Amino acid sequence: MRLTKIYLYTFLFLLPGLSVQSQTSKQYEKKAQEAYAKKDYSGALAYYKFLLEVEPDRADALFYAGVSAARMNAFPYAEGMLARVPDSLKTGDLYLCDFYLADVKKRLKKYDEAIIYFQKFIENKNGLRPEYVQRAQKELDYCEWALENLDNVVQVDIIQYDTLINTYRTDFAPLKVGDALFYTSSTDEDGETRIFCSVNGGQGAPIPENVKEPGKHNSHTAFGQNGRRMYFTICESEGDAINEFKCRIFYRNKTADGGWGTPYPLSGNVNMAKYTTTQPAVAPGETEGEDVLYFVSDRPCDKAGMNIWRTIVRDTGCTTPVLLNVVNTDADDLTPFFHAPSASLFFSSNGHQGFGGLDIFRSVRTEEGTWSEPENLGLPINSTYDDLYYSFNSDISQAHFASNRPEALCNDPQKGCTCDDIFYYDIMLRLDVLTFNVIDSSELMDVQVELVNVTDNQSEYVVLNRDSNAFHFPLLPEKAYRIIATKEGYETATAEVNTKGVLQSTIYKKPLYLRPRIDVVVLTYDAISREPLPGTAIQLTNEWTKRDSSILNDPDSNEVMYPLDFGQDYTLIAAKQNYSTAFDTFSTKGYTTPTVLTRKLYLTPFTGLPLTLYFDNDKPRWAVTSKDTTTRLTYEQTYQSYIRRKNTFIYSFSAGLFGEERQQARDSVRYFFEREVEQGYKDLMRFSDILADYLRAGNRIEIVVEGYASPLAPSDYNKNLTARRISSVINQFKTFNGGILAPFIENKSLTIVEAPKGEDKAPKDVDDDPKRRRNSVFSPVASRQRRVRILDIRRQENIFSYSRNPGKQAK
Repeated sequence: MRLTKIYLYTFLFLLPGLSVQSQTSKQYEKKAQEAYAKKDYSGALAYYKFLLEVEPDRADALFYAGVSAARMNAFPYAEGMLARVPDSLKTGDLYLCDFYLADVKKRLKKYDEAIIYFQKFIENKNGLRPEYVQRAQKELDYCEWALENLDNVVQVDIIQYDTLINTYRTDFAPLKVGDALFYTSSTDEDGETRIFCSVNGGQGAPIPENVKEPGKHNSHTAFGQNGRRMYFTICESEGDAINEFKCRIFYRNKTADGGWGTPYPLSGNVNMAKYTTTQPAVAPGETEGEDVLYFVSDRPCDKAGMNIWRTIVRDTGCTTPVLLNVVNTDADDLTPFFHAPSASLFFSSNGHQGFGGLDIFRSVRTEEGTWSEPENLGLPINSTYDDLYYSFNSDISQAHFASNRPEALCNDPQKGCTCDDIFYYDIMLRLDVLTFNVIDSSELMDVQVELVNVTDNQSEYVVLNRDSNAFHFPLLPEKAYRIIATKEGYETATAEVNTKGVLQSTIYKKPLYLRPRIDVVVLTYDAISREPLPGTAIQLTNEWTKRDSSILNDPDSNEVMYPLDFGQDYTLIAAKQNYSTAFDTFSTKGYTTPTVLTRKLYLTPFTGLPLTLYFDNDKPRWAVTSKDTTTRLTYEQTYQSYIRRKNTFIYSFSAGLFGEERQQARDSVRYFFEREVEQGYKDLMRFSDILADYLRAGNRIEIVVEGYASPLAPSDYNKNLTARRISSVINQFKTFNGGILAPFIENKSLTIVEAPKGEDKAPKDVDDDPKRRRNSVFSPVASRQRRVRILDIRRQENIFSYSRNPGKQAK
């Protein structure tokens, strides 16, 4: 069967000069047709050139000369020939003229003109070749795609091997294994292709494993079974046409002495009779002793042209080959290479979006066994010529391919060449890390950056840069990396980089933003003694997010540290059993660098503040006149008298009421005396005990008290009354427990700040009519106005205890 565009892809040699006198035009026409039919395009071109010398405007000679020149990559000449064919004669065989002219212009990167001729061909009604119309419609899209991607150049430096490897014949199918480059070429002696090997770029030479039989061409090397098996192709000429071959895939197993054994053909379901099977590529199998083999064949299927197939090779034979539908087209899809680390199949095709001719594509196999849409590798890996036989070696970060682009060695560039040369490029991977302060995006120096190779589980670099925020690291292909940036006072910043599947030189830029740590150290103290107060519960609230963080201090420590966010307002609350709650507010706005804030919270050792003490109506009485502001009575004496009148208050407030209303009135008075009056007295005793302990410890304390009265009497009278009530409380402190507090009052270690308020503090809805004594004297509402409150206790250094929220009035 025919093997076109497979490589042995073309062996075209120009015929020697012809004597125009030796033969007639009729004879040249016949020889031209015969050469063209046998795909001897150089011979056909020579004959058609002679015919054009005789008849310069002969349309069929122009057409076939142009097509023959295009087959030989002599695109400028082909363009000139095809452009001269008159539109009126583009019928019959010449109907395809605009199609071929459009393709030639595409190969010359004249995409705008190619679009015009493809469109012109589609609109030509002089022929009926629907397969070419469909192809032309696709090519319109491909030309548009090429125009859009001309500037998307891959950053690689394409290098052509010198004449130690490349020759003036065709050189193709490169595969780098370690320091050995395997490829296919031919010698001057017989022109048959052989598998060559070059070590470290040295002179290439045929390997001894070539099958040395006349007419048999060895090509295409692949290695499987973990390097213990070599796959290759043997092709034989078929028919009279130039470069018509039928190929089969063979393999050799490695012998015990390190050599290669006898060649065997693969089973018949791979090497199908009467069809070509070629271009083996190997991927690791799922189990030991098997290879996944990709190959190319022209066997029948629902796709036209050459197609890529997949089979599993086992010792028992090969599985039924599967057509790769996503990859294959109705054109030619060739030269597969499977890169196992990235699960990528590379292949060449002229049926996908490309720049012209055969382009190299990549499709990735998923874990589910599906394939991604093919991706063009781009310029300059691809060109408008034929680019194929792509292979990639991760270990040395190097890719190889073959191409017949204009740089390829050519015996006679003026006449066009179709021979391939081998090219390669190195893949340079670099990581650039820049470190910044996340708060203000300023450059951050004195940072340590560590590069961890996650794939191999090892740290590759640790660099501390005191002078700059820039770091540069070389990377390896097919690796996953973690970048870790650290700096004292900052949170660690990390990033990930993965070079899996990267096929071009790439600089990865990773800015890392380190967040400076801003913390608050909360210290809790006894507000009176100023001694550290361990075991305090702390609650920190972000006022924007309303997120709370609660921590119970170490029972042996008064210190706790919280991490904060920048630019936020916070509230602190400290609480401890038998202590009043302490509050504080602060902000992190305006900070940009690592900062530790310190907040001190002072908790007063009295949980009942404000402490409320209640008095009987118009008690204590004055001694001399109603203007007296002092009394000799203690609060305990007024309290005992008040308690004895409890039943009087209950009876008087419920008088005149009946049933449930009467019971509710009695309960409300009883509740007031038992839960408020009596409890206030008990709290005062406990308060005095604690006060004594702090004073004996040498603390100087100030107490703030405030008095109130019900609005029965005139305002001035009530102010004097509240002053006498405060005086009774002071007397109570002086006489408490045998007078243990009196010396401290005497020497000013304990001072009481008097703040009498009088009637102006009573609510307006309290009854002030003395004639309605049930409500103005005996009701719980009126009774609650006759009180003294101990509001606060603090050290005498004018330092508040934070026992209540700033700006909020005590209740």
